[in-house]
Amino acid sequence: LAAKTLGGKVVKDDRYRETGTFEVMATEVAKKDPIFSALPKYFFAQLGHKDSIETLPAGATLLARSERCPTQAFNFPGKKFYAIQFHPELNKEDVILRVNYYAGYAKDRADIDRIISGLQDSPAAAKFLRLFIERVVLGSF
Repeated sequence: LAAKTLGGKVVKDDRYRETGTFEVMATEVAKKDPIFSALPKYFFAQLGHKDSIETLPAGATLLARSERCPTQAFNFPGKKFYAIQFHPELNKEDVILRVNYYAGYAKDRADIDRIISGLQDSPAAAKFLRLFIERVVLGSF
């Protein structure tokens, strides 16, 4: 939503679809970012999306990606704004509830079972919200 609203291009393409736990990789520029510099370069995160950003909005900086999806996080340098594709607010149990409840997260019961069996803890991703509050909202950004 943020990327499209700000002039980027968003596509619905099953090649980028991610549901479950996936590894997110921070970009080189993320090493200097107030939030991503406090996270590991590679970390697991909970994901559930069909859309993907194909083109970032003008002036945006790519901060993270995954193997399947080219954009997991971006911001605008010097602005108190971040857009993320992963879900730092979710843990494994939350994903289990979602895939069992919402139609469309999975193709069938076998797909649900595959998603659930691949879930992992995501403690680094879970730190994102706390870091955002501490370093961006309350900090001297």
